Amino acid sequence: MDVPGFALVTGAASGIGRACANAFAQEGSAGVALLDLNADALATVKAEIEEQVSKKQQTGANGSAKPIQILTYPVNIADEAEITRVVNDAAAKFGRLDYVVNAAGIAIKHAGGAAFAKTEDWQRVLDVNINGTFYVLRAAAQIMLKQEPIFSTIDGRPLQRGSIVNSGSIQGVVGITLSTAYTTTKHAVIGLTRTASEDYAKDGLRINAICPGYTETPMTTKNPEVLKAMEERVASAVPMQRMGHAKEIADGVLYLAGGRIIVRVAIAGGSGGLGRVITKAIARTGKHDVFVLSRRSLSISEQTIGVGCLTAEITSLLESNNIEVIISAIGIVFEDSYRAQMNLIEGASRSTTVRRFAPSEFALDYVQGAAQHVLFDPEQEYLMTNFRTRGYSFPVPGSQMYKAAEYKVGTLEKLKSTQMEYTRFISGFLMDYYGYPAVPCPVLPLAVVLDVENCQAAIPTDGNSPVTLTHSETIGKFVAASLDMPCWPKKALIIGGTLTWNQALEIAEEARGKTFDVKIESLYDLKKGVITELPGNKRRYMAFPKGILEAVLCVWNIGFIQGFYDLEEGLANPDNMLNQVFPDVPVLGFKDFMERCWK
Repeated sequence: MDVPGFALVTGAASGIGRACANAFAQEGSAGVALLDLNADALATVKAEIEEQVSKKQQTGANGSAKPIQILTYPVNIADEAEITRVVNDAAAKFGRLDYVVNAAGIAIKHAGGAAFAKTEDWQRVLDVNINGTFYVLRAAAQIMLKQEPIFSTIDGRPLQRGSIVNSGSIQGVVGITLSTAYTTTKHAVIGLTRTASEDYAKDGLRINAICPGYTETPMTTKNPEVLKAMEERVASAVPMQRMGHAKEIADGVLYLAGGRIIVRVAIAGGSGGLGRVITKAIARTGKHDVFVLSRRSLSISEQTIGVGCLTAEITSLLESNNIEVIISAIGIVFEDSYRAQMNLIEGASRSTTVRRFAPSEFALDYVQGAAQHVLFDPEQEYLMTNFRTRGYSFPVPGSQMYKAAEYKVGTLEKLKSTQMEYTRFISGFLMDYYGYPAVPCPVLPLAVVLDVENCQAAIPTDGNSPVTLTHSETIGKFVAASLDMPCWPKKALIIGGTLTWNQALEIAEEARGKTFDVKIESLYDLKKGVITELPGNKRRYMAFPKGILEAVLCVWNIGFIQGFYDLEEGLANPDNMLNQVFPDVPVLGFKDFMERCWK
């Protein structure tokens, strides 16, 4: 986590507040101010943090191992004057105030509900949960608005003037029986957060709220009957079938507080091909710890985790290396690679550390609309002979485009059954093919439509169907940037550029300074498996027998005609289009790429 500054935590003597205070210290904050009504418990937490930091200093595990400044304030959060004094005192001693966590809160059950709630109980809960939160927010915001932004320890960029995280609750968005005052205050906390965040976003002050569900804290566990009822409710209503832990909530709080996060990410298939490009792109940011998942020992610069096929072994390895995100770049073509990815998903879903998973996609959206179906006539098996005579089961019989497409659909269904957040990176057709051999290609270089090396082309039909071409470097940069997103979209589009094959041909001819020899591919011939042989593919027949390669090229060309590689749909849904989410990430266009390679 990127929280190098000074933090103030209310309710710091127990529960979520205590976990947050420990987390700030664990992640290298310069100081933490602890506020709570219980002076003895505050002293215990202070000693706990000091011991934790001392151990880190001895092992050198906390960077430069600077001592942390810890302040304790036994204070009633409902006391307006005292809160104002304490917040200002902490800021004066620290020199600034960067993060505030409003974790103090109380709950009282009202027997009989609102009709029988006692006024004194109502007022007590309001004084602590909403008035106290407001007092702290107001005092902290006045300080933060006057100070300069803190700078990131990851990349040196300015982060924010300050960050305030208020403690809401699931009861802030739904109603719970017999919780009249508590539910009211948590709705109010969310309202306060929303309006305050709108007020100061332009000033570099970020204000957020968390809304925990059932969480093990002293507030929820002190009454055995309440705890038992809660556990029964959790067993039927919560998919994980357990209560949350304060440490888990604290991780989310620090993420909101910091503005940047160091992620431990593992790339499956990261030793070669597109996976290697993605691995390097993430490593270049200097922001995250990168590992390569491999089923063999590799001699590479990145850290390597040797992964076998057993799910239990995968889970253990992921947990022991504290892997949080997995990006798969395994080439999902045959069943063994499909099973390897499915085992990886299963192992990751069982781990306590992995929270995000991106399966191997990086092409068209195989699970959207017509793309699920075969690109040639489903009632005929025009292309099957070319495969079967060589013993390949590459596509599924007649009714679908590839066996690989079926694998990708199965992968998505598997991910939906887990608790992990996931996204599918969709990037269209790989631009790198058209630079070879002038520049290396991260995958097996093929001549698809354009054989730029030999100045020939085989254009599908009229050449006016749009196709999205994206370079591997562009893909890598956007995948790396996506690690900073607080939430992943279910589908993440990466667009290098969308143009027609006629436009691409014109650019290629200009780059080569020659007019290409052009053939036209008809849809009728493509469905029969008949396609022009481009010279650049002849050298590939050792890896791809001619019949297999021609069948694949036919399917791709039919896909171009059908518009399956046109990703401009992202313009209609910019939240899914990483180009819109990260406008500062440079994109390599086809024209620039051609000039780089061939001029």
